[in-house]
Formats: sequence, C-alpha cells, structure tokens
Amino acid sequence: MRQVWALGVVAVLACAVGCSNDGSGGGGGGPDGGPDGGKDGGCTGPSCGGTDGGDGGLDGGNPDGGNPDGGVASLTATPDRIVIGTTPGAAKSAQLTLQNLSSGALTLQSLGIDGPQASAFQVSGGGTLPATLQPGASVDVTVGFSGAAGVSRGTLSAVTATGATAVPLGGLAINGEPSLQWIFDVHNIPVNAGNPDPTKRDFPPVPLAGDETGIQSFVKAGDGPVTLQLIGSYGPPQEPVGINGWYPSGNGAGRTELFRIAQANAQVLDPPIENLGTLSFDPGTAAFGFWNEWPFWETSGKYVVYQEDRLNTWDTGAGGVQHHMRVYPYRNPDGSLEPHAYIVTTEEAPISAGPDYNDIVYIVRNVSPATGAGGALQIQNLDAFPADDFAVFSTIATISNCFTPLAVKDSGVIRIRNLSGRTVAVSSIGTTPEFMANPSVPLPKDLASGESIDVTVNFVATTGRVVRSALTITSNDPAAPTRTVTLSGFRQDAPQSPHEPTLQEIVHDLFGFGTTIVGPGQDIDNEGRLETVGDEVLSPYWVKADPNQPVSVRLMSAWHSGYDNCKTPKDVSYGSNLWWIEKGLKSPDNDHYLMTAALEDVQRVVPRDQGLTRPATVTFNPGAKVFGWRVEGEYSDEALQQQEPACPTDGGTRFPCCPAGVTCGHRVRFWPVKLADGTPVANTYVMSIDWHPSDFSTSNYDFNDETYFLQNINPAP
Repeated sequence: MRQVWALGVVAVLACAVGCSNDGSGGGGGGPDGGPDGGKDGGCTGPSCGGTDGGDGGLDGGNPDGGNPDGGVASLTATPDRIVIGTTPGAAKSAQLTLQNLSSGALTLQSLGIDGPQASAFQVSGGGTLPATLQPGASVDVTVGFSGAAGVSRGTLSAVTATGATAVPLGGLAINGEPSLQWIFDVHNIPVNAGNPDPTKRDFPPVPLAGDETGIQSFVKAGDGPVTLQLIGSYGPPQEPVGINGWYPSGNGAGRTELFRIAQANAQVLDPPIENLGTLSFDPGTAAFGFWNEWPFWETSGKYVVYQEDRLNTWDTGAGGVQHHMRVYPYRNPDGSLEPHAYIVTTEEAPISAGPDYNDIVYIVRNVSPATGAGGALQIQNLDAFPADDFAVFSTIATISNCFTPLAVKDSGVIRIRNLSGRTVAVSSIGTTPEFMANPSVPLPKDLASGESIDVTVNFVATTGRVVRSALTITSNDPAAPTRTVTLSGFRQDAPQSPHEPTLQEIVHDLFGFGTTIVGPGQDIDNEGRLETVGDEVLSPYWVKADPNQPVSVRLMSAWHSGYDNCKTPKDVSYGSNLWWIEKGLKSPDNDHYLMTAALEDVQRVVPRDQGLTRPATVTFNPGAKVFGWRVEGEYSDEALQQQEPACPTDGGTRFPCCPAGVTCGHRVRFWPVKLADGTPVANTYVMSIDWHPSDFSTSNYDFNDETYFLQNINPAP
C-alpha cells in the first residue's frame, strides 16, 4: 500500500523510517573552500558523509552530501508490501519489483526473510546474486506463502551496500471470513480493531472498540482529492455486491456513488472495483461522510449504511445499534501514525444478525475529523506546514547589532481542540528541555465539546544544530490517550556563513522529508554544471498536473545574505523574490511576479510575507502554458542563465569554471518530495537555488539560499 500525501498542508511527517530522534546535530565537517570556509561553506551534522565528515575533519567530507555508509535504502519496492490471501494448506505467491532509483549503479547483494513467521514465506527471483543494477534498472522477485493457517507475517530484506530495503509480508489462510483484526494484521497495520478473539470474526456491538476514534464525518485536509484504498471485502457473494460512495454530512439523500465490487470479489483481500468506478473524489470544503449499500440484506425494504449513526434509523429493532461504521487511525507498519489517514470499516447487516465490521474495509487519505463530528482531540499546527502534527523552528544564538533587525522562527502555536461530543480531560502537555511548552490555560483541563487549548512552543536549545523532539499530549481519550506533535529545530551560532544549515539538513533532517538531496559519493557543489545529484530531476520548464487546480508555492526556508550594517558600504536586506516565466517569451519583460518574503526573514525557516502577516505562500494559475521559474536573478532554464567563466586551458585553476562543451548556469534545482519512508508524493517538488553575483566572486553552490515547496506541477514533456 503506497501512502498518498495530500498537500495543502503537508501531512506526513511524524518521524517514520530513517529519522533520528536523538535530538543531536552531530559533529561538523571542516572548512569548505579555503581557510575562511568560503561564504556559507562547511558541512556539519550526521548528513555529511566522507572522510572526517562526522568529526570536524579539515576536508569536511562531502559538503551537503549523503553519508556513503548511512544505511539509507536505495531500492524502491513496488508494491511496498506483500499481502497474500488463500486457504489453509494452499500455497500461493505474489510478485514485487525492486528498482534502482538512485543516480549510480547498485549491487543487490542478498534477499532474505525474517520475522515471527518467516518460515511461512519463501523468496525467489532477482537473478544470480550479487547482481548489479544500473540507474533505473529493476528486478522482479517472487514471494511464496505456504498457506499456514491464520495470519503469518515477515519482512523481506533486499540488501545493498547502502542499506536494506525492508518489505513487510503478510499471508492469510482461512476458510470463511477473517476477523477485522486479521485484515489489519495481514496488511501489517499495527492498529487494535477491538475483536475480543481475533481468530473469530465476531465483533461486540459496543460504542467504541480498540483504537476506534468515533469520527462521524470528515472534511478534506488539504489540496488534491480524497482517496480510498480497499483492503478487504467480506460480504454475501450475490450480485450485485457492494455499492459505495460519499454524501454531504447530515444529508443522506445527497449520495454520490464512487464504486461497486463485483460478485467474484465479494470475499477477498484488496478487492478491485468494477469498471467505471473511482477511488478518489473532491468533496470541496464541506463536511461529508461515507455510505455503503449491500443489496443482499435488503429483506425488509431498502436501507443504506451511513457513517453518521443518527442516519442509520433502519436498525432500531430488537438488538439494533445504529453504529454501523467504525473509523480507526491508520498506522504504517513501523507504528508511525500517518497524518490525515484513517481506516473505515462497515457492518452492512442488522446488528441482530451478529456484527463483524469486515464487510467493506478501506483506508481513506487526505481527511480530518469535521468539527463536532465525533472523535476526540484535533491537533493543529497554526503554521500549517509541514503538517498539523509536525512543527519546525530555527534560532540564532547571537545576533550582533550588525545584523538587526534579523528575525528568527523560535516559537509557534499548537492548537488542541476537542471535536468529540463529550468532555475530554487533558492531563498534561510536555516536551524535552530543548523546547518549552506553555499552555494557554492551567492543566489538568476538562475540554468541553468544541473547546480548545493553545500551546505556545518555544525552541530554546543551547547546543547542537538539528534538534528533534516531540510535544506529548496526555488525555483520557480512550481511542488515543497519548498524542504527539513532532518538533524539529535548527540552531545556528550566528547569522550567515559558516553557520547556516546545508540543504540536506533543511530538507531531510529539519523538515523530515525522505528525499535524497545528495547521493553517496556526490557533491552538490559542481560549479553550476548541468548534472543531477540525489533524486534531482532536470526540467527547465513545467506544466500543471491537475488542470482544475492552481499551482501552490510555499517558501520553506531562506538562508542568504541580508542585513549587515557593519560593512562599508552597508548591506541592506532584499528579502526573497519569486516569478514564473512563460516558455518562449523574452525574460524579464514577460516574467509574472508571485511574491516577496520579509526582509527580516532571510535566515530562518517558514519565512513570512513582506507584510509580516502570514507565511510566504502564493497560488497561481498558468492555465495550459508551459512555464519556468525565476528566483531573484536565477532561472530554471539554463539557456537564460549567465554561464560560469570558461575553465583555463593553460593548466591553471579557477573557481568556478565551466569546461569547454559543457552547459553551466545550473543554479536552480528540483527534487521530488518523498515521505520519511521514501514514498514519493505525487506532483510535489522542492526547488532550491544558489545565488550568484555577476563576477561569481562569492559563489559557493550550497543551494540553501531559498528553498520552495511546489505543488501540482510536473516536468513539461
């Protein structure tokens, strides 16, 4: 199951695979570019690979680079987990593809299976190992399941020199229908369904079970559609089978059909839908719920199962319970909570028939509980980026008068709102010493329905560079007594070089994305040559991905020159400026201005607009036009850029320089956004630039000057 990250605010980022939670920034790499380190030079922290990169050696290892021995998996598995359903004793197999998406060749050294029931699985394929995979190359692997009765789980490990790609394995062998818990278990979803005995499908008709939230309706969480992923269908195998869709909250008559399940797939894991159905939709900004209809059960008139209990008025007979849908939080196989993702399960029969809540089971993404729609505590990061449960900060230990009025981002507000219909007692809110949490009211606090608490979080670390912590919220909410918000901060000793973060520290360590900025053995400083590093894509021009939605832009961070009143003449800050350009038209005459960030916010995360009233964000609609980008005086099209000076032909040296016959001017770069576990986020990219003066005298190619988060774009054909 691939995660889908719906992004108006980015949902994701509770530290899953590959994030460090030790709160340390690591040692530093040494000077980069001469005795004084050069402007913005040097690389510190665990992201710096190469010789001495972890202990401050003079060479600094690989500036901005990834650690060659950092253990980051380099093969991508499709699908990202194996789920096999069969009957006891009947062996069955499934295939997956391992692809090398890195920029260099990889050697697949071994394939192995471990875990609690590893012996129930076998692996074959992949060719003769070790096998070398060139960039983009792939191999097919077959996983066999023995048909051992019940649920079996394991992990396939594909090992390369740069780490291991772990693929969760699940096998279910049963005669008849599985319990809801076993449907979760075979998909390696660590959520408690609430079955008293998972070996039986019987389910208690209680108001809330296991990790259930009680959510009665949703709202869309961010840009893009709401998506569904079916993981189970276990109902009567008579045609027609299941009919499913969504409706405006409170209006059962306003149903919209999404999909149907064919008779042949009435009792299977991961059922496909019939032709012409869809698993995505856009409900707009209004609250909505899901509905299901299983015609087999319509023995006494037509009825529909609704997410809102109050609409299930048909089940009021003996033993009747109107709670026919249960909603659970969705967790990844490693236990991390995926923001804005829930599991929806249904019971299509009257409760008197004996409920199992396994009739239709799916994961819904890009949703949040609607206000007053049940559930318990809604967590909201008022910065809105990178996610509701992930907040970023930055601070500077010493700002001399030379750099005033430079501003830092050392505080933020987390809002905790009770969305349930009952009182929820919040007993404590705490974090680690690097952050201070100050609730707006004394604790403990009984939150009535709809009431909220604002928690001001201050980043107060006195050591380290990248510091990771968590805000922990404890309450008597039976579905989730402990909630966490990831807190991520960057601390620098003083403004500007050599104290700024590397781009790797910004994108991966601070914001928690799984994007590979610089791969093993690579250097982001290639003196402006048109070459890729890490996951970078080369595309001077772009198009909208969804023609019905605008392009969305957010300035993630800025670390460039600004105020320096001690210079002669004085430097004045020029903020951060952005345009989009039309392909084929003369620039700058036809550049389209988008935004300017605050003059004070040139050394921090989440810069504000020039009015200091909101984060620096903008949307625009280029229509069907092919477009590029202009950031300051830098262009995404190298043909519009000033080229670096030619390299000497007499054996001398010059920095920077462009070899004969090579395209240079590559100072605007793009990387696809990936979740912490490496899952790509559709149509979403990071753009970073390196500014240059006309004489290139202070160029350093660190690409941290301005970093933008771009949504709803694809490379132009």
